[in-house]
Amino acid sequence: MEVCNVSSHLETNVPEMVNNTFGQWVNRMKCYICAQQGKYSDAVGVCIVCGMGVCREHMIREETPVWDGSYPVRLKPDTEHIKRIICPPCHGALKENL
Repeated sequence: MEVCNVSSHLETNVPEMVNNTFGQWVNRMKCYICAQQGKYSDAVGVCIVCGMGVCREHMIREETPVWDGSYPVRLKPDTEHIKRIICPPCHGALKENL
């Protein structure tokens, strides 16, 4: 998170800056896919696979197979039935490898 002092924020009035609970002005995380398309939407979630910030439009929230981190990759069914946030590229890769 990039932190700046309040006085510089007030001088520039950058709309992407918000005041956090510690009284610091910080940048909001933007949706990576929207940014590639020239749009600037706030991220509302983070992909559990790659860490990409995603907005509501690009977020996929569903039960995903579980990977224990070993190679070769062996995906197992989710026995806990927890809906997780995943980005479209990782979702496509998971579906391709089921």
